[in-house]
Amino acid sequence: MKSRYVAYKLILPNYIIETTHKNNIDFNTNTTQWKNDIINFCTNYNFLKLSILEFTEIDDESFVTFTANITSNGDDYTFTENSKFIKEINKWYYYSATF
Repeated sequence: MKSRYVAYKLILPNYIIETTHKNNIDFNTNTTQWKNDIINFCTNYNFLKLSILEFTEIDDESFVTFTANITSNGDDYTFTENSKFIKEINKWYYYSATF
């Protein structure tokens, strides 16, 4: 989770794409468009702080509850999310989220 947050902060769209599970609702086979969307998002928001609130790992699934403090044009877009990650072939992938 922390690495994906840093990837958004540092505008590393390839990392975001590579760590998103193929069954995630945001997964896009048009990686050029997806990459551009990520870059657009990252350049329009300021990623200020990530707070991990809870972490649970059971076998090949993990759940992370976190708060991300982000702003854009002086407006606060802070949110709390519960993310699900799936481990496949020793690599974690972002699978889904609830807010």
